Amino acid sequence: CKVRTPTSSRYENYHYWATDEFWNTVEIEKQYHKIDDEIGNEDFPVIESGPYGQGLLNIKAANQIKFTSLIKRILKKTYSYIYWRYKGAVQRYYYWSEVKYIIRQWRGMRYITGPKTIKFSEVSDLEYVFFPLQVEPERNFQGGSPEFFFQHAAITLLSRELPAGCYLVIKEHYPAAGTRHIEFYKQLLDLHNLKIVDSRIPGVELVKNSKAVATINSTAGMEAAMIGKPVITFGAHNIYNFLPHVYYCNDYLNLENIIKRIFNGDYNYKTARINGAKFIKALKVISFD
Repeated sequence: CKVRTPTSSRYENYHYWATDEFWNTVEIEKQYHKIDDEIGNEDFPVIESGPYGQGLLNIKAANQIKFTSLIKRILKKTYSYIYWRYKGAVQRYYYWSEVKYIIRQWRGMRYITGPKTIKFSEVSDLEYVFFPLQVEPERNFQGGSPEFFFQHAAITLLSRELPAGCYLVIKEHYPAAGTRHIEFYKQLLDLHNLKIVDSRIPGVELVKNSKAVATINSTAGMEAAMIGKPVITFGAHNIYNFLPHVYYCNDYLNLENIIKRIFNGDYNYKTARINGAKFIKALKVISFD
């Protein structure tokens, strides 16, 4: 039977009806090819922030950096635990397990925004490829890209293939704080052309300032595609994969060639911007606010 699932378009507050289990839609490419190539300057997208819902989550997550937030969350969890014990309800999780997670998440938030990370001013003048880390495990991630969800492997491959003088800039996603061990970030920093930036830096700014964006299936990849930045994607089911300036890396031996195509000076930014503007127009046609 046919199934339609309301899904975030990952642009402002738009949503569309997904037509498969990967939250993809067959309509986007159809609409894209119906749009004329004559795109005026007024049609070029100006993306100031990420999707509306994601912005709200980021604001909530940012507040969890504070020590007072840590105390409030522990007290709230303690109250909840005592209340449900009093009601005789079956506890789904152990109390101390949940408290430890709250503390681990707070420590993670402090790390990904702390002195071990660098500020935007320290990368703004560098040539870099931006790779946003994704939350795992997560339905959006593994469910949307079952063929490849190995972030550490992708980062290592990119670090190896980047030309001299170009950096790989990594940004952790707020909801992932506490799910990854601190050693994960320390291992990444063993790669000498890699930099981890403060998670409070808006991802859109890092996208705009980058040479290219590499991703598996993150929102940052679509934002880059919209504004005409080259995108290297390891995920097969992104709704923007059909765009000419999006390079799907389904064979890791081809990554070197993809990097060369982006960095050899032949990349046509004007054409890519036009295609990105057409993509947004098509996305709005198939979406509802």
